[in-house]
Amino acid sequence: MSKFSQKRLLLPLAIAAFVSGCISPDSGSESGTEVDVTNPPDPSTYVCNPLNDDNDGQGPRDQGLTAELFYLEDGVALPSRVADMFDRGVQVEDILLYFNRVHIPTRPWDRGFVTVSGQTVQTNDGDTLYEYFAVRMSGRFQLGNLPAGAYQFALLSDDGAVMSMDFGNGGYETVVDNDGTHPTRFGCGSYPVVIEEGDKIPFQIEYYQGPRYHIALSLMVRPWVDDGSDSECGRQGNSRFFDSTQDPVVAQPAYDGLLARGWAPVEPESFLIPEELVENPCNEAAPVISNFSVVSAGSDTVTLQWTTDIPASSQIYFRLQDVGSYEIGADVPALVTNHQVVLPTPLGAGLTANTNYEMFARSASSSGLSSDSNVLIVRTRR
Repeated sequence: MSKFSQKRLLLPLAIAAFVSGCISPDSGSESGTEVDVTNPPDPSTYVCNPLNDDNDGQGPRDQGLTAELFYLEDGVALPSRVADMFDRGVQVEDILLYFNRVHIPTRPWDRGFVTVSGQTVQTNDGDTLYEYFAVRMSGRFQLGNLPAGAYQFALLSDDGAVMSMDFGNGGYETVVDNDGTHPTRFGCGSYPVVIEEGDKIPFQIEYYQGPRYHIALSLMVRPWVDDGSDSECGRQGNSRFFDSTQDPVVAQPAYDGLLARGWAPVEPESFLIPEELVENPCNEAAPVISNFSVVSAGSDTVTLQWTTDIPASSQIYFRLQDVGSYEIGADVPALVTNHQVVLPTPLGAGLTANTNYEMFARSASSSGLSSDSNVLIVRTRR
């Protein structure tokens, strides 16, 4: 079982517009609410769109890909191809990665894999996975917005990546082989794949990241043309297709040329998660917060409650009225629809008697998308 270290991802605040009326001491109900716990996946067991920040959370629940995560332990021979990572590597147990699509333009890889509950996935030795890791993506390919016909696939990757599909002939067949340790390289499929209406073709993409510095992985497609040749097939270079020194990265002429010749990154509508998984927990909108209110206020404690339309986490931010920056006072990762939090918690400073505070709630859905409540002004008792 992998170890974790805590890391909280926060969205920018827009507080001033939310400030509302004043809540006096003794207001609210002493009874509170009964916590309504549903049974979504544990938020510490999955990662949403980890490599490219493409997390709009708006797709159908069966859209996307899943991936298993592997790494090399110290002292193990370094890989020269993707199969080495799976032969020699160790799987991070009880963790699944979810992707909406496979389009990561060349850029520096400078962070780890962060679960929905905000924990950074680490190796058994406590190291963050910055290099020498691999993912095995699985899903089903459908036309989505594409017309039926014959298609050519390609992988733009740094380092090695291999795509295979199960056409019902007894196993997976390699469609694109862009294997090996190399800078960003455009690897082309050598034969056409015919996709018809209603097809849901099981497929896998096996990818590994060798030494740190750059990462790239994009699945591209175009209608089959002539013999399938293209001037960029086999060409490579970490600045050839994208300028990764810019933020966001900037497409270069070689990549623009691919688009002009009919290549395009595969759109999310073409990806379905494996049939046995039923739902992608990352495809969920931000929650809607309502009924944010005070249950009770003591001289040094405040109990707050609110509801969300979907299961979501519970955070409270507070500050002295009109003084300083907001700080987090509570952070409960459990996904619920009825929320109740008592301040202070170990995260927040103690409250002072007979003092006005501004407080607001933040809740994040399983996708990691969050919403903020209105701000309440709460006065503690004498």
